[in-house]
Amino acid sequence: MNAVPRNARSAALLFGALLSCATPAMGQDGEQGVAAVLEAGAQTYGSATASEAMLELYDPDAVFWGTGGREPFVGAQQIAPYFDQQFSNFSQRRVSFLDPIIRIYDDAAAVTGRYRFEVQTPDGQALDVTHRFSFTLVSQEGEWIIVQQHSSQMP
Repeated sequence: MNAVPRNARSAALLFGALLSCATPAMGQDGEQGVAAVLEAGAQTYGSATASEAMLELYDPDAVFWGTGGREPFVGAQQIAPYFDQQFSNFSQRRVSFLDPIIRIYDDAAAVTGRYRFEVQTPDGQALDVTHRFSFTLVSQEGEWIIVQQHSSQMP
């Protein structure tokens, strides 16, 4: 009898388990739930006056790497001033997600795409910019929450 070495069997089982975890689950509930978080983020960004409203969409330990940031913000205490500055600098704000690509992996989701920001500066100047983004969300107790966000300028 040809016995497969124990380490090889374990490696094969682990590899199989990893492959099954890496296959996106295409359930509509997950995609719809993640899309709902993006929509809530867009609506909140356009109407909020304080960071607390935006932070409800984020895990308290989330990582946020903004377009102009040299270092990522880690946790709600570091992320809050970013949103507070956005809300105080731009009296009118709108963000639109442009064809986001949503992939669901069990209790995690990866989202990437472009988003368009339309804002008005304090001196009345209208700005219209499009950036690239990536989000990672996890499902906690049936609710999707953002754990990572990265934004960068279009080349």
